[in-house]
Amino acid sequence: RLLAVTYLQGIFASALTEDMTDNATEEITAILRKNHKLKESDDDDFTIQSQQELSTMLNTTTDLMTTLLACIAGIGGIGIMNIMYVSVTERTREIGLRMSVGARGIDILSQFLIEAILISITGGIIGILIGIGASFAVKNIAHWPIYIQSWS
Repeated sequence: RLLAVTYLQGIFASALTEDMTDNATEEITAILRKNHKLKESDDDDFTIQSQQELSTMLNTTTDLMTTLLACIAGIGGIGIMNIMYVSVTERTREIGLRMSVGARGIDILSQFLIEAILISITGGIIGILIGIGASFAVKNIAHWPIYIQSWS
């Protein structure tokens, strides 16, 4: 009766075994249709969700978050590409000077490739540390049960 709710909002039930979940769902549906006095042509005025459906929803949400994070990572890659492009165009004098003293094209290419790798690795490590730190902050402040898996 709290918040002026005068009807039952939810019932939690458990099947005896996992194999009997579908049978339990059918029995509950039949009982609720009978109690609600629904005809066979009427639609259900209630919903039944099983653990399998909730698990499927959770997997879908996780896949969506993975795709979102991949897009954000892609944007980061584009950012690194732009930084390296600006770095090369602003350092044409340095490139020319290195070539005039005997550097080959592969040497200059290796220099910029190593710089890009170091920027990426440094940014990745900083991102991982910030993510772990934010997770522990949420765990300590909000008291949410957070576990960071080593493979992630």
